[in-house]
Amino acid sequence: MHEITSEAIKEGEPVHQYHGKWPFHRLWGMQEPASVLFSLMNGYMHLRAWPMLIRRIPSDYYMRPYYLGYALVGMNTWLWSAVYHSRDWPSTEKLDYFSAGASIMYGLFYTVIRITHMASRSAQVGWGIVCLVPLLLHIGYLTFIEFDYGYNMTATATIGAIHNLWWVGWSIMHWRERPYAWEPTICGLLLTAAMCLELFDFAPLWGILDAHSLWHLATVPVISMWYKFLVKDAEWEIRNKKSVISHAYKD
Repeated sequence: MHEITSEAIKEGEPVHQYHGKWPFHRLWGMQEPASVLFSLMNGYMHLRAWPMLIRRIPSDYYMRPYYLGYALVGMNTWLWSAVYHSRDWPSTEKLDYFSAGASIMYGLFYTVIRITHMASRSAQVGWGIVCLVPLLLHIGYLTFIEFDYGYNMTATATIGAIHNLWWVGWSIMHWRERPYAWEPTICGLLLTAAMCLELFDFAPLWGILDAHSLWHLATVPVISMWYKFLVKDAEWEIRNKKSVISHAYKD
């Protein structure tokens, strides 16, 4: 594969994909070393956020467990992304795709709880079931019926867009009273721009950097920005007593 690629570059011909994959130079057996590195960097941003959440958000704030859950979900997602880009097997591919889908759905789950101030435990459980059922059906369809890449992309992009629209609406509602209100919208726009790299797919530079790996690199600073926003928002809510900060749920 690399001999053919080297000859094509020498002759000024386009680089070809093999079974949908660009020809990458491996490192220590990893098929796509840049994507592995950048996936681990994303996972590290979630790991680094954990002590910040523990330190700066009071234990009785009702969103704290969901933000910690988001950090765990994020670490799991990027771990399997790194594994998948190390070894592209059917099992690692599914673990990568399903973990990413779960992460996106979890983002919508806690977003609705936060924006609506859903303090009732029974309401949270009910909303969790509403999110969990379609996720399980989605995973079941891809596992037992057809692993449809186009459908998976459409489904995850739709949930991600709904998540972003919730935060855009929140930003519009609170921009006057909260100086940081536009931060979630900016994060959403940056993530959308990063995803657009997938539309401009190109042969890997130096056999290492392709559009997909650069997409993973672009999301690293956005994760840090997002956690800073979550902490800033929690502190504002607590300081201004705009939110329930107790686990004494009312059913």
